Amino acid sequence: MLLLEALDTSALQVSSSIVVCRASRMVPMSSWYCVVIVLWLLVNNTSFVSGDGSDWVSVGYIVQVARQPESSSQGTEKGLQTIIRGADRLVGKGPWSITNEESVLPPSKNPHDYLSWAPYHWPDCRWCSVKAKAEMGGDDPSNQPVDDKQWFAPAGDARVDGHTKVSRRSPRPRRAAHRRPMVNVSQRLQNSRRKAGVRRRDFTAESKPTATVESTFLSVNPVQQTVTASQSGAGRLSPTASAASQAHAEAVTKTTKATTCTPSPTTSMAPSATWTSCPYVGRDGKVNPDVRTLNGPSAINNVGQYSIYGSIAFATKRTTKYSQDVVNAIDYFFLNPDTKMNPNVNYGQIVRGEGPKGKKGTFTGVLDIRGVVKVINSIFILKSGGSADWTNTRDQGMRDWILEYSTWLQESDIGKVTATRPNNHVSFYVAQLAASKYYAGDKPGAVFVLQSFFKKEFRDQIAASGEQPFEGVRAKPVHYRSFNLEALIMNAKLGDALGVDFWTAKSKYGATIQTALDYAITVDPKGEDVGNLLPHVAAVAAAYGDPVGKYKGFLSKHLSTYESKPFWFYNQPGALTKSPTAKTKRSIYLGGGEDDDDGSEPDDGGTITKPGEGASDGGPVNGAPKIPFTCPDAFEDTTKVEIDNGIFVTCEQLRPLYEAEVPGVVA
Repeated sequence: MLLLEALDTSALQVSSSIVVCRASRMVPMSSWYCVVIVLWLLVNNTSFVSGDGSDWVSVGYIVQVARQPESSSQGTEKGLQTIIRGADRLVGKGPWSITNEESVLPPSKNPHDYLSWAPYHWPDCRWCSVKAKAEMGGDDPSNQPVDDKQWFAPAGDARVDGHTKVSRRSPRPRRAAHRRPMVNVSQRLQNSRRKAGVRRRDFTAESKPTATVESTFLSVNPVQQTVTASQSGAGRLSPTASAASQAHAEAVTKTTKATTCTPSPTTSMAPSATWTSCPYVGRDGKVNPDVRTLNGPSAINNVGQYSIYGSIAFATKRTTKYSQDVVNAIDYFFLNPDTKMNPNVNYGQIVRGEGPKGKKGTFTGVLDIRGVVKVINSIFILKSGGSADWTNTRDQGMRDWILEYSTWLQESDIGKVTATRPNNHVSFYVAQLAASKYYAGDKPGAVFVLQSFFKKEFRDQIAASGEQPFEGVRAKPVHYRSFNLEALIMNAKLGDALGVDFWTAKSKYGATIQTALDYAITVDPKGEDVGNLLPHVAAVAAAYGDPVGKYKGFLSKHLSTYESKPFWFYNQPGALTKSPTAKTKRSIYLGGGEDDDDGSEPDDGGTITKPGEGASDGGPVNGAPKIPFTCPDAFEDTTKVEIDNGIFVTCEQLRPLYEAEVPGVVA
């Protein structure tokens, strides 16, 4: 098989991704797999928006800019114009929905239920060779995968003489898209491949698919994992086999040829058959490109990106067309009975492979829906701007959707597991839940959610040096440090909007969000792209100040045109009311000035840290942490913690990252 690495793996977007194919022994498929996926994305003109990361834009700041354009900070005009152009460009690509003929049905058979696949999992098919197939009785249908494993219900597949073939045309008359099973993605893949002249080849390999899913302990040898029935319904995994038992399994494979592989059903087997007939193995940081053939992930990202751009354009230009287009996009995705998404993520980031009917999604699927925060943000902007298009009836309908989703986050098995993760998954979970409560009118509840996070999970997320151990341990640490910073900054901005200061909240080692950003821009990236850090640099500069020009220098070095980017427009000191810079009489962000506090008392988010100060009490002394290391609270009742599908870490693996000295290499 070929391994496709997306150099830009953020948020399942491929707008600027460079796909690199290299040989791998994971799956015995020929090079057509890689070629077909890439051709499918190109031929079918799949739309992925090159948007900003998750964020919260100050509504008050947008209103101020709209009323008094000259009052905004100097140098932001270009950024605003980029936002307006972005809104003009994106509107033609919408509206967006998870329910259209490009998708496959989730296990519920309900096209309105969100469906996505775990991005880092790859099929590990082991089909018999022709010789082995003959020894096992040729085409005996009893040797074929049975129908009860086909829990994805691909619309274009048909069972013929025990084999899986692809039907080239639907046997039923065409009906409205929302009332007929969605056309199978594999059919479009095959059509694209046929148009491009790519020939199909046989799949052959050595051993039979098993019911296990390979999981990984980072920095150690992979171990086999199986689903534990006693754990939550979110599909968590626990180890069941040691290296010795794994070696024994390999020995069995070699000595029982007649029962260790499955005959290839046909040389024209549909790619979708691997979804249920082959086990899937995890490869941290390596995105399987076929996850992008589903509409859900891109649809929620696109509607969120367009909503925030369009609402800002409406508020600042006072053009009703922007308001109307944003309202139409939100209606189409959330409220229209024919195209809406149901308010749950029961089938988000499913780990494909052999399994029972009705297989559920995993805790990582909640991450997919983080775009809902932008949608909520945009509604606040529309309402503050006096949009006549956002009616009371529409507002109530959206509140009902958000309330139901908020309940699902708190009461479903998947939501409960996500809330206990110690890394970026809980950070984005908190952002969604807090924003949902804020929009539903429960401000105290939103504040409580944020306070609980910053007083619990956040305290273990940042070491004294600024390293984020649960992110730094991953295969792509620069990407994951930036990803969690994205959520932390968004949560601090939500707190700012609710009147609470979380900018000065500290981890148990005395580190703040600023400390984490300083580490991320200082440590050697070792070839990873630091571009995703740029919006966070602007946000931290606005919140904490930049008296010596460190952050401005980083921005200039890596993106000379940063002042024309959307993030520069809304990451300004004037957009924040509870940050350290907001607590000074003069903004150090613009250069110089005394650290003169405004006399306000510290909010519940934490103690006051002066602008530019970074970590204090528990910070490094002569390069070494001051506060002794203790295992994160996540390990209180276990020796290992799952931080992504099938990816576990132990306390001892994280210890070196917590005890690391401050880096001295500038990115």
